[in-house]
Amino acid sequence: MTKIHRNVELANTAQKGQTGIYRNTAKPDSLLETYNRDIHTLYDAWQSIPSSAKDLQCLGYRPLLNPLTQERSSEYVWQTYGQVIERVNAFGSGIRQLIEEITGKKAGQQSPLGIWAVNRPEWTLTDLACVSFGFFSVALYDTLGDDTVRFVINHSELEAVICSANHIEHLLTIQSECPQLKLIVSMDPLTEFNNGKALVSWAKEKGITLYDFEQVEQLGRQQQRPHVPPQPSDKAFILYTSGTTGNPKGAIISHANMVAALSSVSSRFDFVFGGETVISYLPLPHVFGRIMDWTCLIHAGRIGHFSGAVELLVEDIQLLKPTLFPSVPRLLNRIYSKVSQATIHAPGNLGRIFRMALHTKIENLQQNRGTTHMVWDRLLFNKVKQVLGGNVKVIVTGSAPISSEVMDFLRVAMGAEVIEAYGSTENTGAASVSQRGEYRCGHVGAAALCTELKLVDVPEMNYLTTDPQPRGEICTRGPCTFQGYYKDEEKTRETIIDGWFHTGDVGMMDENGCLVVIDRKKNIFKLSQGEYIAPEKIENVLMNDPLVMQAFVYGDSLQSQLVAVIVPDPDELMSFAQSLHLTSNDGSTLSLASLCQHPTLVKKVFQHLTKVVKQSGLKGFEQPKAICLEATPFSIDTGILTPTMKLKRPEAKQRYLQHIQSMYDYLAKETPKALL
Repeated sequence: MTKIHRNVELANTAQKGQTGIYRNTAKPDSLLETYNRDIHTLYDAWQSIPSSAKDLQCLGYRPLLNPLTQERSSEYVWQTYGQVIERVNAFGSGIRQLIEEITGKKAGQQSPLGIWAVNRPEWTLTDLACVSFGFFSVALYDTLGDDTVRFVINHSELEAVICSANHIEHLLTIQSECPQLKLIVSMDPLTEFNNGKALVSWAKEKGITLYDFEQVEQLGRQQQRPHVPPQPSDKAFILYTSGTTGNPKGAIISHANMVAALSSVSSRFDFVFGGETVISYLPLPHVFGRIMDWTCLIHAGRIGHFSGAVELLVEDIQLLKPTLFPSVPRLLNRIYSKVSQATIHAPGNLGRIFRMALHTKIENLQQNRGTTHMVWDRLLFNKVKQVLGGNVKVIVTGSAPISSEVMDFLRVAMGAEVIEAYGSTENTGAASVSQRGEYRCGHVGAAALCTELKLVDVPEMNYLTTDPQPRGEICTRGPCTFQGYYKDEEKTRETIIDGWFHTGDVGMMDENGCLVVIDRKKNIFKLSQGEYIAPEKIENVLMNDPLVMQAFVYGDSLQSQLVAVIVPDPDELMSFAQSLHLTSNDGSTLSLASLCQHPTLVKKVFQHLTKVVKQSGLKGFEQPKAICLEATPFSIDTGILTPTMKLKRPEAKQRYLQHIQSMYDYLAKETPKALL
């Protein structure tokens, strides 16, 4: 039986208003800095992959068969580790030569290199070239708006950007406002299809050198350059955190930070050398996606890149058949909703059999008998597993809380471990993680082996470390703590105090010594009666219900009640409406937009969600008193979501200001049950 590790409080470390320092019982005497005494940088990690791996598959993708229809191959095409090493050396040599010729910067001067594209092999090749040839990468989210792109390029002083062809025109358009930008490298061949010759001419007029990836590799093959090994304290990359207000902050992640985080992740899993496959679709400008891909690399695993479109992700997964599936609750909730409708919520005997099988397997989980069952898997769940390709052994979820119901279902339906990780860019994604072999939900486990943590009182929210179960703001410290925000000493001092990173999250240490994330400090506001509200906590409760895809809870100091904008799951709302026998005047099925404005349906949804929030234990003042249904999902394109899918509250308020005012006008007239 797997030994379950917990958090242990170090003796004589508590201070007034703070808990003592917690470490993982697996390593209470020190913090883990590296998984191998000879590895201290990402360059060391890449170079340590043995020559025996040269014929193993490394980077895969589905080639585009028809650029006009965007049709993709039905098979993954792979480059071996030997081929990737050769390409990294060629591209790194070529880009090193171009940088020296264009900017005059020599190899000894570490300089930034921008990367702007969705996940694809060239992204990883560029990342590996950076760590090998004296660069640090600055990653741009593929969906950034003009203002943010300009800010990041200028703030990080980017002179070169490696990007997909669809971003070249954008970069040339804003070049006059980014005068230091001198070199663009297209990941795609510059052909007639993407107006390559015209773009090269336009770039020349702008004083910019434009090459494509293959040209840079050819240049590098003609004149190979020596590697420029970094120091552990050197920048590995700057990750611009997608701020919900104002300009993003550039978090400096060092090589030592990344090695510590990779070491901690590797210690939690039994990876088979050369035997793992990960689907790369989580944005690589975000630390979660980068950690997962690098974890696969250092174990000589396969990185299969998705096809660049969310609607193709399931198809990609089923073709790739990954063993490691990193994800976020938003996607896992969608998978749960679809699969559960076809299984445990199916009508008739099929649904009854699945519910019986689910009950048996969850009982086994609770008795530590694992995620598999000899009979039910063979009869039922082996088919269900094919949704994720059939080979997934570990699902890692992070970025937001996930419900126990979804976790348990995925464990038994997919026959996989579901690990919940907690972290942020500033601690290189490695704050704490639940453990394989433990099936108790509702916590994020023990501190990562490279991290120690403590809780600090948040008196304005009545979270105290003297509570029966200590509660307070989660603070982390260790070799994975970032170096600070680039060119922003003030924000760095506000965030790192005496070596401790203050996360802004509120946690509780439960009776089993595991960390539970219970609230968010940074987004709180006060209602007119003086009660503090943490809207994210309420939104998470709402979004745990299958009916709700997205939620925006609003209130302010002039109001005594909360209101909410709800984006319903289209399929679930349709089913809900059918159960109420709602139709149009001619008897036909109503459209989604019509359903969202149907008074009876809005009222019933409100009543349903009121029960949900009450059952969750939310206080009366935390329960929205009016809702409106919105048919159009929150998105990056509309400016409501950041690239990491966090809600931009000021922008959401402006977009839905009329709805918000209507709800408050309604509340002012009568005690409501819903916005009718």
